[in-house]
Amino acid sequence: MLLTEKEMTVLKDLQTQEKSCVDKYERYTGLAKDEELKQLFEICRAHQVYIISDEIHQDLVFGENKHIPSLSTGEYDDIMVSIVAASKTFNIAGAQNSMVIIPDEKLQEKWDAYVKGNRVLGGNAFGYVAAQAAYTGGNEWLTLVLDQIEENYQYLKAELAEKLPEAVVTPLEGTYLCWINLEAYVSADEMKEVIQKKCRLAVDFGDWFGGERFGTFIRMNLATSKENVEIGVNALIMNLMRK
Repeated sequence: MLLTEKEMTVLKDLQTQEKSCVDKYERYTGLAKDEELKQLFEICRAHQVYIISDEIHQDLVFGENKHIPSLSTGEYDDIMVSIVAASKTFNIAGAQNSMVIIPDEKLQEKWDAYVKGNRVLGGNAFGYVAAQAAYTGGNEWLTLVLDQIEENYQYLKAELAEKLPEAVVTPLEGTYLCWINLEAYVSADEMKEVIQKKCRLAVDFGDWFGGERFGTFIRMNLATSKENVEIGVNALIMNLMRK
C-alpha cells in the first residue's frame, strides 16, 4: 500500500517525536540512578510482573527534585513499558497524542497485538503537530506555568497553616495536584457533603485512589490562576475553621 504525501509527512513527524523521546531517555542512562526504583523493579521481575510506567507529569517537577525516567536504569527493558505525552505539560489532552516507548522487541510485538485486537487508534495528525510545536517552542510558556503552580502551592500552604493548622499538605515535588488531608476537620463519611455542598468545590477525593484509608484526603488542581486557588482555599477555611 502506497502512502500519500500527507500520510508520509505525518509518519515522519511521529518518528521525529519518537526519536526525541528515546534520545532524552538515553541521555539519562547512567546519570539518573535511583535505588528505590531499582528495588521496586527487582520485586516486579522476581514475581514476573510487567511494568507500565505512566510518566505523563514528567516535565512538572519542583525544587531540587528531578524526574528519573524508569528506562534510565537500563536493566529492566525486557519488562518495561514507558508512557509519556505532552498533554499534561502543555494542556493539550484534547489533541489525543501520546507516546509508548518499548525497548524490547518481543514486548513490542505483544503490545502491537494487544492494541490491534482492541482497535486502539494511533492518534491524529493534529496531535502530532501540536506535541511537536509544544516541545519545540513552548519552554517559555512552561516556565511561566511552573512558576504559577509554585506560587499557588505556597499560597495554599501558608493559608492553611495559619487558618487550618491541623490540615496536612503533602510537599509538592511534582505535578500540579496538591494532596491534602483534612482528617482533623471532617470525617470520611462527611467529606463529599462538606466539600461539594458546603464548600462548593469540585475536587478529586482521596478514596478514589486508595480506598477508605484516604477517605479524608482531597486532591486539588493548582494549574490555574491564583484567583481560582484563593476561592478554593477560602471556601475550605470558611467551612472548616473551628469557631
